Amino acid sequence: RLSPDFIVFGRWGIASLVFGVALLIQGDGTHLLSLEFMRENWAELLLIGAVFGSFPYLAYYTGLRVLPASVATFVELLYVVVTIGVSAAASGAEIHILQLIGAFSILIAVALYVRS
Repeated sequence: RLSPDFIVFGRWGIASLVFGVALLIQGDGTHLLSLEFMRENWAELLLIGAVFGSFPYLAYYTGLRVLPASVATFVELLYVVVTIGVSAAASGAEIHILQLIGAFSILIAVALYVRS
């Protein structure tokens, strides 16, 4: 059985390999995955990955130790809603209708679960 910490940080390793291969294949500077973009924005990318990637999973697996699995799962789902809001507020990113539908669906599901 794998530890929660290994699972959280192991996915980072797998993602790094996948994105590394993608960079080698198309590292021409025309995409967000370009080496130039990553060199110029490494701090922001690291912050986004750490805060919006790892923290929710760490909170989820830690929450499993003290909460029922269903509650921890619904709380972990809220990170998507928070990410949409922070992204729009911090960078002025446009929120699309599918993002709104998804966010409201998650909020409704969590509210219905808490109410029952």
